[in-house]
Amino acid sequence: MERLPAHGGRGGVGGHSHGAFNRTDVRRRVAVSSTSGLGLGLQKAAAGLVVALLVWAVIMGIGLVAFGYSAFTLAPADLACVLAVELVFVLIPLAIAFLLGQLGCGESVSNTVGNITGMVLTFLGGTWISLDLMPEAVRVVATFTPVYWLGEGLRAAVGDATGSAAEGVALAVDVLLLFAAAIFVTALVAGRMRATSDDAGGNAAAAVPR
Repeated sequence: MERLPAHGGRGGVGGHSHGAFNRTDVRRRVAVSSTSGLGLGLQKAAAGLVVALLVWAVIMGIGLVAFGYSAFTLAPADLACVLAVELVFVLIPLAIAFLLGQLGCGESVSNTVGNITGMVLTFLGGTWISLDLMPEAVRVVATFTPVYWLGEGLRAAVGDATGSAAEGVALAVDVLLLFAAAIFVTALVAGRMRATSDDAGGNAAAAVPR
């Protein structure tokens, strides 16, 4: 339970669902619907969230089975904190997948971005090599990544961090939520701009003489 999971493969959680929304025939049907762009974006995000929760439940279930002895040596409150931090972290790959979908990235591009992003973030988060063995510059950069704060939250939950465990978990959760919110808002803006662009055939296209 103490190893950090390498989330983000296959375009991140929900990557396939957003890829399906970008198929030409689906986009044509969506374009003539009465649903607003914001409403459609929120519905896509909600669908992705359902998938993300299922993925989280499966991964946590496997983790509890594989590392059950270590996991259940923790106090119930500490184990609940571990699961909560992991749950909040799931929102990060979900938001990234949503952003790629709003940008119109295909499945191959989403998979590539997801795999590369996942490898870079897990490296900077200290999953492969302890951050204590890395140069100071790398450690500074790592603090600006969500995987680093996932690790901080987990260490606080199991009592390996300095200071109050509750404060450490709360800080990590707050930072992860800020990451997710920033990416999610960026995705909504990107989707809105794309929907009204000339290439998308939206309002901008209607203003262009044909």
